[in-house]
Amino acid sequence: MAVTRKLIQERFNKDTAFYTPEDNIINLINEKNGNFQQVTSEDELSNTITMTLSDDDYNFLQDNDLIEADQIKRKKYCSDNTISFSVEEE
Repeated sequence: MAVTRKLIQERFNKDTAFYTPEDNIINLINEKNGNFQQVTSEDELSNTITMTLSDDDYNFLQDNDLIEADQIKRKKYCSDNTISFSVEEE
């Protein structure tokens, strides 16, 4: 089985950049064959980050200190910049 995780960010204007994880986080995800992808909507007000991981790799990353620190950083960034976000898992 695999887990697909989507982080959907929405903003009110284009003045503030969406949150993007640092390269070391993206590399860690891709090292686990997560296929990190980021797509911004045509109107540039919505951004979706998608990754698909095996159950084992997903569990490994959930217990990873770097990933946990990045989640805290993302929540603060989005809160500070009035960007709403949701996380979906399939």
